[in-house]
Amino acid sequence: MKRAISILVAALMLVGGLSACGEPAAPSAEESGADSASAGSAKEFIIGCEYSTSSCVYCMNFANAIKEYGEAEGMTVLLTQANRDVYTEISNAESMLAQRAQVVGGIWDDSDACMPVATACAEADAWCVGLLNGLTDRADGYEKYAYVGSENYDGGYLQGQWLAEHLPQNAEIFYMASHDGDQQSLAREEGMLTALKDAGRDDVTVAAREDAHNNRDEGLKIMENWLQAYDNIKCVVTTADETALPAIEAMKAADRFDGDVIVAGFDASAEAQDSIAAGEMSMSVLQDYKAQAKAFIELCIEIRDGKEPTDKIVPFSAVDASNVADYKDY
Repeated sequence: MKRAISILVAALMLVGGLSACGEPAAPSAEESGADSASAGSAKEFIIGCEYSTSSCVYCMNFANAIKEYGEAEGMTVLLTQANRDVYTEISNAESMLAQRAQVVGGIWDDSDACMPVATACAEADAWCVGLLNGLTDRADGYEKYAYVGSENYDGGYLQGQWLAEHLPQNAEIFYMASHDGDQQSLAREEGMLTALKDAGRDDVTVAAREDAHNNRDEGLKIMENWLQAYDNIKCVVTTADETALPAIEAMKAADRFDGDVIVAGFDASAEAQDSIAAGEMSMSVLQDYKAQAKAFIELCIEIRDGKEPTDKIVPFSAVDASNVADYKDY
């Protein structure tokens, strides 16, 4: 019996010795003495971006720039798009968090409906970043929340100031918005109307307003309908170049486009700038996607390096025939 016990003890000691020769368990942060910032910087840094929709040229440019600049800094960049569907936007954010994203940024069109994104980030202890459109009440006070982008109201105000200087007396505006849940669009429209009022242009009225969802096909269809319903259209204003450009095409096809027509867009895309240089689109508000993307990556670097990140605001610029050549490389 004693011999059997001795054999068992020896066997257990042998197993313990073999275990000790295997891979040792990784020490915890407390055991290693490493702080959370240094521990995190040694790991893969993953960021995510929800860029709204692939049908938007600006959104695609913005997302691609984030990927380029982020990867240049050694980050892993996750990109998703939801075609402006709130439920998919929330699901995409949760998916990025499941892939261990430490920062989740998004162009969340509906500031109220997308609040669950902040809740999901809080549960994962990740940073939540509003890109171009912030979440309501700064994500309800979530401490790890920041904003990167441009103030849409200011962009609309620039558009309104330009219109106030160039519209004739008693001008009628035909306005294409995005949709009622799109906070960016609503802020741009409010800014434009306020600028006209501040300039004393009470003679300017909005003759028609339609939601075009910043979509080319919708913009074309709305413009064609307006051309059938109205005899004298001299000013079309939109919240995106994506609807301003097809509006011009519809007017040209109907032989209703001449030098007196004012068309104002938003984003100052490369195609819009070509149209301005050709004397067709009158003006657009530059949304500098390159500067915005760089600002987002700068914020991510601050987070990665354990610094307290700060909001990044990128100003808008008005682009028309007088200065479009200055933005040719945009």
